[in-house]
Amino acid sequence: MGTPEDLARPLSLRSPGSDWPQLIAVSALVALASLPLLWRLCNAGQDALNTDQPKHIELAMEIAQTGNPKLPHPLFFWVVGTITPDHQYATAVYTTTALLTVCVFLTVLITAWILKQTLPSISWCGLTLLCIALTVAMPWPNWWNLPNIYLGQVSPNCWHNSTTTFTMPLAILLYLLCLSTLTRPTVPRMAAVGVVMSVTMLAKPNYVFCLGPIYAVMLAWRWWQELQAKRLTIVDIITQLTAGVLLPLMVFGWQMDRLSQEILEQGSSSIVWDPLHLWKLWSPNITVSILLGIAFPLYVAARYCESAAKDIGFVLCWLVLLVALAMFALFIESGFRKTHGNLWWGILFADHMLFLATATFLLRQPPSWDRIVAWTLLGAHAGMGIYYAARCIKEPQFATLH
Repeated sequence: MGTPEDLARPLSLRSPGSDWPQLIAVSALVALASLPLLWRLCNAGQDALNTDQPKHIELAMEIAQTGNPKLPHPLFFWVVGTITPDHQYATAVYTTTALLTVCVFLTVLITAWILKQTLPSISWCGLTLLCIALTVAMPWPNWWNLPNIYLGQVSPNCWHNSTTTFTMPLAILLYLLCLSTLTRPTVPRMAAVGVVMSVTMLAKPNYVFCLGPIYAVMLAWRWWQELQAKRLTIVDIITQLTAGVLLPLMVFGWQMDRLSQEILEQGSSSIVWDPLHLWKLWSPNITVSILLGIAFPLYVAARYCESAAKDIGFVLCWLVLLVALAMFALFIESGFRKTHGNLWWGILFADHMLFLATATFLLRQPPSWDRIVAWTLLGAHAGMGIYYAARCIKEPQFATLH
């Protein structure tokens, strides 16, 4: 895995300072540009079949009125219920649109902060274009179900699922904090990881389940190196471990209890081994469906293989994506959730982080034709994302079907 010095491409957690106005302006611009799309999907009507916002709004109002969390990840629904004082669906359409717009703003703000720290000299125009590209990037189109660019394809973004939009800034922040502990593990940083991981689990736990195994192995390796260098003791490591895992384990225990109650209420459901069952229903060519959604990071990994292998963020994101792909490919929920595809969401979060890690890695590389080609590939992903967004504004049912 290399030494800490080889792996760590420092990404500090310093305050943006004088960069705040620029970061806020870029984030506000992208968030406002997303507003028509978010409004169109939230206002698609309660009978809309292929976008989740109306059903999520309806469920949030039910939870607010009954006080029963119903789901093991109720955070989004609690927030919507809290900011909708009259608990009426019509009002909640407005509050949910506003909430999701704020979430896009926060996602772009954290992304812009990371990019600005990676390359402080990046221009306002360059930062804006890169943030837009990472926010809208979608897989390239396939040839067997045009114009389908979402269902069955590995994708770094989606707009039709409100809990994904809500969770994305938390997931990016969690990724950033995990990187900081892999560079220099301390009790405060581990505690921050534990808090953000717990909140992310309550919002949508899929990314945590994919990140957790890889992060645990890499952190254990980092601790071993610190022990060998006598920079940490066993007591230090136990303290850090306690700070990082205690709260997430408590949240996980509550979620398992909530899930068992939900299963009792709605019928039996469990995770079972059933390789590629659901994916084959969504795509006749799974390999191509994967490649269409990772062309940008795959090209960078191939052309910058040696230096990319030393970048801790790049390595972490690739391994997490492999775990996410394996989880969806090999397992499926049984019972009433069999066709829900809930294990898919880990892939989306993992692919988004991989795009972000690839962009930060590429910003540090010297000018070259490979760099130009890589940015062009990202531009192609962004172009498909703009097309996807425009179609969803025109036809909300396009969000998941195509």
